[in-house]
Amino acid sequence: MRSFSIALCVTLIQITPVLAFCKQDRNDQDPAYWRGHIANDPANEVLQGTTYYEAFSDPKSQTVWTFTKPGHPAHPSVVCRYPVQMGQQVFLRMEVICHNTQGACDKLVADFQALNKTMSQHLNRQ
Repeated sequence: MRSFSIALCVTLIQITPVLAFCKQDRNDQDPAYWRGHIANDPANEVLQGTTYYEAFSDPKSQTVWTFTKPGHPAHPSVVCRYPVQMGQQVFLRMEVICHNTQGACDKLVADFQALNKTMSQHLNRQ
């Protein structure tokens, strides 16, 4: 099992242990728990999914939760992302719980880091 938090900006990636997962009151390490908790919250919106992912958005906290589906190399995993403003820059904070091999988890994180970099660049141009 891999659990970590990443503060992502264009030039800095910081990995720290997760103490309270994604601004929640508890640090449950089971992606299935989080999927049930997030999916059953009527305040959250279902985003378009793919064959390997399903995602939910919490508009109030601007948080996006992405869950791997069976068949994804890093399943079961959950990725939580939300914006953090530091000065004039907006960064995406990413927290991950991944219950798979180190290689599969590393690839999942790398894929989301690339997506986050593109999103951060877009947000900072606005």
